[in-house]
Amino acid sequence: SDYLKLLRYDLILVAPEAEMPPKDVRNLANFVEDGQALLVVDKIATPAKDTLARTLGYDTLDYHSFKSRDGTLLVIDNQHTITRGVGERIMLGPSWGNACLSKPSTGQTLAVIQEEQQAIPTIIVNKYGRGKTVHLNFHAETATRQLNTILRKAIDWLLSTR
Repeated sequence: SDYLKLLRYDLILVAPEAEMPPKDVRNLANFVEDGQALLVVDKIATPAKDTLARTLGYDTLDYHSFKSRDGTLLVIDNQHTITRGVGERIMLGPSWGNACLSKPSTGQTLAVIQEEQQAIPTIIVNKYGRGKTVHLNFHAETATRQLNTILRKAIDWLLSTR
């Protein structure tokens, strides 16, 4: 089955703007619940939003487009493995995406982008079942060095003892 094929991997990375049918989202949720790891960048378009929300650590997924000229991530938890040692501000430059404006429920927010009157959660970690997830809730392709550091640290955390 498709699910059994997923179990060959320790980590699945979902690229921005991925579209997934409900069956694939359920398979990803089971994959994480069974002890594997999932890294999502930006948004997954799917009718199975409730399943995806629970897996990523939200009650619901409420997406809205946003753009940030300076793209400054404000680290609010610098004790986590992913954000430890990166400083209080991570300058990404222009950032955009379909940000999930929902507040995490079981997920932990490590960094936000301040937009007008709202802090948008941008790095969210969650433990779901026996597995882990990281949701990078933004695009920042022009910030290669900084984004590489965040991605490397996120992958290290996801693949550390689950």
